[in-house]
Amino acid sequence: MLDQAAAFLLLAEAELSRLELRDAEPWLIAADAFDALDRLPDVVYCRFRMAEALLETRAGRAEAARELREVDAIAADMGWTLLRREIASLAARARLSLSEAPARVARASRTNAFGLTAREHEVLTLVAQGRSNREIADGLFISEKTAGVHVSNILGKLGVRGRTEAAAVAHRMGLVEATTPPA
Repeated sequence: MLDQAAAFLLLAEAELSRLELRDAEPWLIAADAFDALDRLPDVVYCRFRMAEALLETRAGRAEAARELREVDAIAADMGWTLLRREIASLAARARLSLSEAPARVARASRTNAFGLTAREHEVLTLVAQGRSNREIADGLFISEKTAGVHVSNILGKLGVRGRTEAAAVAHRMGLVEATTPPA
């Protein structure tokens, strides 16, 4: 039987794997250890991070969605609103639905006056915050090349030559809310 110290050591190993962008296995091991100790908050945290790791490695989207739905349900039952916000944020960035039925949103056909798709609008919001293509890719769980394609499409649709000009147009036209750039 595992003791608390051993469970927290497994948690530390999982956190290290998160820094090194390794697989989700350490999170599963840590979750099982905390489950054996009946430490529900720690189990839920580990399973949330496991879903995040599955998405980071670009593998197991279905498994990640299932994990996020389950931990969201537990967090809802326990009244853990902050964790539910984090879960919803991760699901939104990964374009995963937290409901059992697939989301019926016609993202590609939803456009605004400039003809931007919903995804291009998400990218434009991040461009307006001063994010690089790498930061956009990491935040939206897409490749850096895909982020660059979105940025190029946005520049063309807005009729501008650069990111700064695109951000200025986006703010002036009310396409994005004013935010502070990342630190």
